[in-house]
Amino acid sequence: MTSFRTRLTFGSPKSTPAPAIRRTAVQTVMGSGIATRTHVQFAAIFVLAQDYDDAMRTLAADLDRSGYERLAFTDQQSLALFSRVTAVITDMVHRGERIAAMSMAPEHAATELAGLAALEARQATEHALVEEGQAAIGSDIAAMRAMIAEARAEYRAETARQLQDVTPYPQAGSAAAELSILLSSQRIRHQHSQ
Repeated sequence: MTSFRTRLTFGSPKSTPAPAIRRTAVQTVMGSGIATRTHVQFAAIFVLAQDYDDAMRTLAADLDRSGYERLAFTDQQSLALFSRVTAVITDMVHRGERIAAMSMAPEHAATELAGLAALEARQATEHALVEEGQAAIGSDIAAMRAMIAEARAEYRAETARQLQDVTPYPQAGSAAAELSILLSSQRIRHQHSQ
């Protein structure tokens, strides 16, 4: 996923709220066909979709409009990845049912055995592609979570600095406290030199 380097404004009011993202990852996965939804083997894609949507909602709620527009473009790319992964999973489910039916037949002709081996090889290849796709989606989610965590840490640090600026006495660690200590030591040195 493209790196987002936009400063978020957690907790601060925005003049123009970002519009809601129209399509979610969960909707994308759910629209891919009944096979994907009914096989527990492929539940991981739903977990990823929910995690992705949670991170996307958090980012969309706090980005300014230009940041949202960049996010929306990247979101379309990620949703296309969800769509392709779930389409391949659907194919794998149907192929798995065909493999199971062929495997349960009492005897196979030579051509059927060759066909079964080809189906199993294709199944293995597509399974590797699905795993790679899910890893890429997981990387997208991790990048969004890192962005959220970084922005929240910056917001907390900025809030703490602002609070230190308005308290009646300099707070430990603030620039005012360091200046106060420096001035105190300067006064003491000046008094001893006289």
